[in-house]
Amino acid sequence: MNKIEFVTEGELEYIRKLKNESGDIFEVEIDGAQIANRQDYLSFMSKELKFPIFSEGFDSYNDWMCDLEWIEQDCIMLIFKNVDQFLKRDYHAKEIIFSNLCISILPYWKADVIKNCVGGAPRNFVVYIVI
Repeated sequence: MNKIEFVTEGELEYIRKLKNESGDIFEVEIDGAQIANRQDYLSFMSKELKFPIFSEGFDSYNDWMCDLEWIEQDCIMLIFKNVDQFLKRDYHAKEIIFSNLCISILPYWKADVIKNCVGGAPRNFVVYIVI
């Protein structure tokens, strides 16, 4: 899967119902209305994804996003709500976050983990943007 998908609230609830039946999902919901700047985002993600060390910048954030060995579930699901308000005053940070998801993080968990990590195994990593 490992993709970014745009969904309605109704579609998201249906997806959640199907995925929760498997019980093997680590879900993080990001409310864009609560994330005003890049530091808010990095703090929130560090806490929600239980990074062993707080991520102070995008380099360390990307490193942790391509580690996540402490998360036991096979599927990681990020849900962005109120994306129009997400980092409204820091468009550059918003661009970096979604670009890194597309170019680095999702492909890493799809296949690159096998080449880059001893014993690495692919994971389903899905990003839903609620429209």
